[in-house]
Amino acid sequence: SRMVVTGIIIMFVGYLLLSILLGSETPAIIAMGAALILISVGTGLFKGNLQVMVGDLYNDPHYANKRDAGFSLFYMLINVGALFAPTAAIYSMEWSQEVFGLTKAESYHAAFAIACISVIISILIYYFGKSTFKQVLSVKKVKNQESAPVEEMSPKETRERIICLVLVFAVVIFFWMAFHQNGLTLTWFADEFTATKSTGIESMAFDVTNLVAIIFMVYGIFGAFQSVTTRARLINGVVIAAGIAILAYNYNQLEPEISISAPIFQQFNACFVVMLTPVSIALFGWLAKKGK
Repeated sequence: SRMVVTGIIIMFVGYLLLSILLGSETPAIIAMGAALILISVGTGLFKGNLQVMVGDLYNDPHYANKRDAGFSLFYMLINVGALFAPTAAIYSMEWSQEVFGLTKAESYHAAFAIACISVIISILIYYFGKSTFKQVLSVKKVKNQESAPVEEMSPKETRERIICLVLVFAVVIFFWMAFHQNGLTLTWFADEFTATKSTGIESMAFDVTNLVAIIFMVYGIFGAFQSVTTRARLINGVVIAAGIAILAYNYNQLEPEISISAPIFQQFNACFVVMLTPVSIALFGWLAKKGK
C-alpha cells in the first residue's frame, strides 16, 4: 500500500514537470529528462504493487475462482482511461493553442496538465475507497514462527524456476518494447504517413462517443444473453437501443470531412480491450466451471 501511494506521488511530480511550459532551452530539456525518470520510477513502484493488491483481494478461497475475471476487469478499467485520454489530450492542446496562442510543439504541456488532474482523482478514489479493500492493506503477522515452517526448495527446483523466470523476462521485455511503440513511433508514423482527413462513415470511428456507444451495445448484447429475468432483458434492450440511437444521431450530424489528429489512433487499442473484456470474462468463467 505504501509503495502504491509513493509511486502515485512520484508519478504526479513527473507529470507536473511535463505540464509546466519551460520553452525549449537547456532547463526545459533537463526538466523533461527528470520528469521521465520520475514517471518511470513511480510507475515501477505503483504498477507491480497494485497488481499484487488486486491478486490479494481473491486470497479468500470463496473468491479464488474469480481471480482471473477480477484481473480482466482491472485491465479493462485501466483501458477506460486510455480510451478517453487521446481525445482529452487533443482537445486540451487545441484549447491551449486558441486561448494562450501556444504552438503545436508547446501545447502538449496542457495534455500533461490533464494527466495531473487524473492522478489527483485517482488518489482520491484510492483513499475514499479504502474500506472496500482494507483486507489487503495490512500484512498478517505469524505469532509463532515455529508453527509455520518454510519449506525450502531443492537446488534443482530453484534452478528450474529461475530458468522459467528468465524465459518470461525474455518474452515480456521485447513484447512491451514493441507494444509501447504505439505511444511514440507509431504516433509519428500516423502524423507523417497517414491521411489527415476522413470522409463518410469511417469518420465515425474517430469520435470516442461512437466507440462508447458500440461498447455499451456489446455489453447489452452479452447481458441480454445472460439475463434470466424479463426485467434484465428489458434493461439490456434499452441499452442496445440507446447505443443505436446515439450512433444514428452522430451519423446524421457528421461533417462531410473531418480532420484527424495523430494521437487519436491510440484510442482503438483501448477500445478493443474494453469492448472484448466480456468475451475474456466469459471464457475464464467457462474454464473455471470445468475446473481449469
